[in-house]
Amino acid sequence: MYDSNKVDKLMDLVYGSEHWHNADRGGVKFSSLHNLLSEEHPDWTNEFGQLMTREAMMSILIPKQESIDFMYEMKSAGYKIYLLSNFPEECFSWVDETYKFLSDVDGRVISAHVNLSKPDPKIYELILEKYGLEPSETLFTDDIAVNIQAAKDAGINAIQFTDFSSFKSQFDELLTRA
Repeated sequence: MYDSNKVDKLMDLVYGSEHWHNADRGGVKFSSLHNLLSEEHPDWTNEFGQLMTREAMMSILIPKQESIDFMYEMKSAGYKIYLLSNFPEECFSWVDETYKFLSDVDGRVISAHVNLSKPDPKIYELILEKYGLEPSETLFTDDIAVNIQAAKDAGINAIQFTDFSSFKSQFDELLTRA
């Protein structure tokens, strides 16, 4: 049984680290993260080793079926779907080869591929410019508040994802105002 405080600390040490953010931006390979993090936090070396594997990452990165279904529903209704995601290059390649729905989006900007990451305003500008999107006609969703605020600062409509039901309710409300 995992100690939830220990898990929270591990997640903070990894995902809150500058090394992870550098990997998101393509500046550090995912495969080097274990060593980099272990140098800073040697007491956590075993835990980093357990987490920093393809198998561990893929057990965490599981898409929600209702979100996938909603994506296809929106595509069927004529909406374009674009992916803007922070991902170390290696991790994204694993996800991309595993989850085929990702190839059905209309375009994508992956942080490690463009050496930028959310919430940097430049990554929002990049996706808008790359695909000719109007900020006021674009909806961005993310689970992280600072990324939502950055999208709003770029003039993009944004909904923070906490759960599908709440997202869908906010989405329907946004459509009725449009």
